[in-house]
Amino acid sequence: MKKNFILPIAIIVSLIIGFFIGQEYTKYTIRQSIDDAISNIGESLGSPETNTEEENQGIKKEVEKMNNIDIEIGDPAELATLKYVVNSAEEKDMIKSGYGQPHLATEGTKFVVVGLTVTNTKSETFDFDDDTFRIEDSNGNYYESYGDTISNIDDYLAWKELSPSIPVSGYVVFQLPSSSESYDLIAKKANSNDLFRVKLK
Repeated sequence: MKKNFILPIAIIVSLIIGFFIGQEYTKYTIRQSIDDAISNIGESLGSPETNTEEENQGIKKEVEKMNNIDIEIGDPAELATLKYVVNSAEEKDMIKSGYGQPHLATEGTKFVVVGLTVTNTKSETFDFDDDTFRIEDSNGNYYESYGDTISNIDDYLAWKELSPSIPVSGYVVFQLPSSSESYDLIAKKANSNDLFRVKLK
């Protein structure tokens, strides 16, 4: 009986820890050391459909303990490995690239397409990882970037190569429930208690 109780608690704790450890998870951090790579295993929170209310509440409690820094669209922010600016945010029922087929949001959901400019602040090249950013909606739920995006939108930002000090612009896509009336883009600065928050809607 005790084992059955301990396992779900352990999973929830690991998900919460993984959320914060993985905010700036990139190939750059993998190259730093094997220990860093191991510490970032299990960063995924899962899809919106698999996040439980209990998991979201646990993450929310951790977020509330952080130093929330509110910034606006167009304001610069600096994380441990990059600077970024949110240029735009737009809701869409469909995403489409110049060479791909239209991709419709599933029933009861919508896409949020976030335009960003990111700049590598380190001395070596690395690939941008869109898991740096999450969306928190007004219902207290947290969402990762939408996985099925590579061929469905132009200027997809994830895994673009970032050379030192050269700004790169593009888009990151999220899928939210249609019922999400307002939401923020959040990003935690590694090795700090700072959490940057941009009101998208």
